[in-house]
Amino acid sequence: GEAFFDVTPDIENPFTVHLRNGLSVRVLGTSFTVQSYAELPFQQIDVLSGKVTVSAPDNETVELVSDQKATYRATKLSRQTTNAAQKAAWRTGTVVLVNASFAELRLRMRQLYGKNIVFEDVSQNISIHITLHRTAQPLEIADEIAALYGLSYRITPDKIVFQPQK
Repeated sequence: GEAFFDVTPDIENPFTVHLRNGLSVRVLGTSFTVQSYAELPFQQIDVLSGKVTVSAPDNETVELVSDQKATYRATKLSRQTTNAAQKAAWRTGTVVLVNASFAELRLRMRQLYGKNIVFEDVSQNISIHITLHRTAQPLEIADEIAALYGLSYRITPDKIVFQPQK
């Protein structure tokens, strides 16, 4: 799932979050988000304020400060800059996808709109860039995805099926 933490500094009692696959986040005082869905091939920690240390099972560690993220994918831990406030916007019903995979788009469409997404004969190498709002209608989102990526679609009661335009 996904969680937001706002931890009060306590040097004598650090706060630790244990994630799947042996990943852990050690905190002395900060606000940050954790994204760890079984459906996605990565876990991500985004720091809004303060500092955290992320440790992988092989003892590799990265230290993060505000607007930095750690991504753990296939036993590799990496650090990048990020817009952490944008990443945490899911708490108010807005999900911003940047360089997202079809798997992440599928997950978010299911979470926000209760629709499964199917891509028929569409290259899986597309990186998704889109902002999803909880109040938007699935038809609006389908129109936007189709326009952005040159696709057509059809909507059924439980899914949206995208395919290349003919």
